[in-house]
Amino acid sequence: MTDVTGIMKVFMLLAEASAETEEDKVNAQADILFRTPGIIKPDNWDTLPLEEKKSRLEKVKRVE
Repeated sequence: MTDVTGIMKVFMLLAEASAETEEDKVNAQADILFRTPGIIKPDNWDTLPLEEKKSRLEKVKRVE
């Protein structure tokens, strides 16, 4: 895991803890993820259902 990835994960956890709704959590985590250097937001991200976004974000958090 690179330093950038580790820092990104910490901020994603903080965003998850501070958000009130599931949608707020997903949006905050996605904002952090897509501001990370080297990460490209998929063209269809805004049209994906909330559950699919959550699933993809969880996969990112599991990357070592």
